Amino acid sequence: MSTKTMKQRIAVVAVSALTAGVLSVASAPVANSAVITNMNVFANTANGGAYSLSGTSSTSQGLIGTIAANTNGTGLAQAIAMYSNGVVLVATTSATTAQKISISGGTFAATCTSTGSGTIVMSADLTSCTAAAVGGGSVTAAAIKPSAAGTALVITGYDDSGTVANWKITATVVAVGSAGTFSASKSSIALTAGGGAPATANVDDPGANVVANTACVELYYSANDALGLPLAGSSIIAKGSNSAMALTIGGATGTLPIVTGTYSTATYISVCQNAANVNKAVTGTVTLTVDGVDVATRTVLITGQLATITVVKDAISVRGDAGTDNAIYGDFAARNAGTWVPSHSFTAKDAAGNLVAATVSIDTTTLDAQVIGLSADNGAADPLNADPDLRVGGLTFSCADTSGENTKLKVKATAADTTTIYSNAFTVTCAGNAVNYKASTDKAVYNTGDVMTVTVTGTDKSGKPANDYGIISTTAKLGTIASGAIASSVSAPADGNTLSAGSKTYKYIIGQTPGTYTIAVDFPVMNSTTYSQTALTLPVSVASATTTVSNADVLKSIVALIASINKQIQALQKLILARR
Repeated sequence: MSTKTMKQRIAVVAVSALTAGVLSVASAPVANSAVITNMNVFANTANGGAYSLSGTSSTSQGLIGTIAANTNGTGLAQAIAMYSNGVVLVATTSATTAQKISISGGTFAATCTSTGSGTIVMSADLTSCTAAAVGGGSVTAAAIKPSAAGTALVITGYDDSGTVANWKITATVVAVGSAGTFSASKSSIALTAGGGAPATANVDDPGANVVANTACVELYYSANDALGLPLAGSSIIAKGSNSAMALTIGGATGTLPIVTGTYSTATYISVCQNAANVNKAVTGTVTLTVDGVDVATRTVLITGQLATITVVKDAISVRGDAGTDNAIYGDFAARNAGTWVPSHSFTAKDAAGNLVAATVSIDTTTLDAQVIGLSADNGAADPLNADPDLRVGGLTFSCADTSGENTKLKVKATAADTTTIYSNAFTVTCAGNAVNYKASTDKAVYNTGDVMTVTVTGTDKSGKPANDYGIISTTAKLGTIASGAIASSVSAPADGNTLSAGSKTYKYIIGQTPGTYTIAVDFPVMNSTTYSQTALTLPVSVASATTTVSNADVLKSIVALIASINKQIQALQKLILARR
């Protein structure tokens, strides 16, 4: 295609039989690229008025709004909106090249015409029209009509009747009378953090339906009709289902569970606790109504202030051995990567049982000589955090250099109304790393194919169950459990293994012939002369999974059967003689 010798003009007219008359769309001529740069919609004053291709319209026709604007200069992204009973007029001109107009989602409403002497060819299905370039001139589609509302009408123009499009117009087709009426597909309603537009239209931000005490849930909305035009002047009503709610538009101060307004531009509804319910949990639905029609409903929750703290023991803590520091628990700041393992976890709730955020401190009146305080690295409970690893709080403790426990510890936090909230009493157990170990199996005798569980228990230098943080197997000193009775392992010692509640279990499949075997258990990390620890051995027996019968057993059974038969014969003889 030669852009030097080709000049094009495109004009679009959408026509709809409305009470105001014929609705038309017009655009000014654009050289070469056939780009609609600023398309305005006009309501003609006369019903059935002539189509206007001049790109002009008197002000008395009444501007409805701007439908589309193309800014990329390619001519392939032009867009309009029209009614399902309307028509579109497209005209192209060229001095030297053949022309073609192709349609999808609609048909020509009349035969194509040409102002030049080029031959016009129209397809039988009324979706394509071509004109030869004899004498130049233009191909005019008298009218193009859409198939139906909801189906995109695409009009594509080609020079030289080729296969590469030179311009394209995509029409959004809407039902008659849909202008000025709320359209869910052209609007956007979503719960968002801060009340701004959502990342995806009509999709709530994750977690935006729940906020902490004294904060507000925000429902963003933009209200448009099927043409994508704002519903300026429309009635807006937001209603809360809970009388404890205070609703506002655009962040203003509110007191009631209902708010009204007039739509002008995108904004948001704030759902807050009212003054009488500050620090109390408030939940319910909020419904948005546009021009008397409910268009969206969301369930929301505002949590109350802190009311309870519950601490759970997860592990045996580390005693204050010489050289031991809090680094053994890992780094709290990196716990979302799984590198921080506290000995205790805690959750905080409001009076209604909803999880709430809390940062706790130790109740110093519950400390003793065994547990001397919280260690430096502790984590707050943050139940609304997007990262699930950060939602539950964690605690680590500083222990004396002794093994023992404190069963009456408590932590505390301050509620929004300045009340001090204490946790349940919980136990902190302190112990050193494992320096001795024992091993046992879950059964004395196994059948071939059984799964055998070997439990290794570790004790510290005081003979108490060891803590859950000391490593008992490393790559350099890998623990082993071996036996002729073992066919394969299900879980074997590995680098980084630690105890849990003072023990660790491993599993193996028994796969050998019946007999008595020995299991060798060796954990070099815990072996030492200081604490007289060496590898262990355990006995284990393997029985056949099926029952076998020896020849002696068979012979014994035969002899017993014969004796039984003889007794029955003797009894029968006595019975016969007695009857004579």
